[in-house]
Amino acid sequence: MTAFSHDGMRDSLTNLAAPPLFYEELRREIAKKSRSGEGLQVLRIQLNEIQVSQGVPKDNSPINFEKNSDFNSATMPDFEHDREILKFAQILSSSTRGDDVCARMGQKEFLVLFSGGALDIKIFITRIVTQWSKRKRNHILVSSSLLACSKESPLDFLNRLDLERLTEHSL
Repeated sequence: MTAFSHDGMRDSLTNLAAPPLFYEELRREIAKKSRSGEGLQVLRIQLNEIQVSQGVPKDNSPINFEKNSDFNSATMPDFEHDREILKFAQILSSSTRGDDVCARMGQKEFLVLFSGGALDIKIFITRIVTQWSKRKRNHILVSSSLLACSKESPLDFLNRLDLERLTEHSL
């Protein structure tokens, strides 16, 4: 379960924006985009757990990995999950600009709101994946991104983002 600060504006573990703050910023930026014509992009990133299958392959083939979007509490203690989430949040925060809004929307789901001019999401996600992959991690990154349409409601925009196919990123 995700816990928020006493005012509900920040995630208590990562200090990233909580959903209410993100929704408000998204609403403002969509309204601003409608007036100014500036670009607005949102990047959705999820951490998916990698689980090593039981046993060693008999033929010395590479170990099989299963991707599981749910945490498996039997294989990893809660503090390890929190450490992974916190490390990813730090990478995300240090990779964004001051005007961008990073939010933790769920246990392992993050949204980044990029306002203003065009941003090459591929370059940004490559930078995040490179930093994430420097050390052995228990999670891989999957993401999708979307450009906001003028005069689109925040709810319609987020519904469209939810329908976008997630792409796996690995190095």
